[in-house]
Amino acid sequence: MEEIFYRVTVQGEGIYAVVDRDCPKDDLRREGKPDGSWLKKVGKDFPGANSYWTNAGLEKYKQSGLFDWHQSMVQGKVTIEELAHKPKDILYEDEYQIIVGGV
Repeated sequence: MEEIFYRVTVQGEGIYAVVDRDCPKDDLRREGKPDGSWLKKVGKDFPGANSYWTNAGLEKYKQSGLFDWHQSMVQGKVTIEELAHKPKDILYEDEYQIIVGGV
């Protein structure tokens, strides 16, 4: 059975981009942000690409408190989209995430 990959979005846009829009870097609410240093920040190296969590990544994202914090910072409904196949055009991959140019 193939692994499922997960994309967390708000109205079709990736949650990290929405958090940056709805809670800018200088916003005081960021003082309570959970630690996310466990995740390599490589998405900015691939403009226009989409990132997906692996099973382990989604679990770590939730356990770290980042998922709940992100949900509390955005305006709009948070959705977890499932991708039931591994894309062919992976630009980056690690234990927690994959970054793809298209699905």
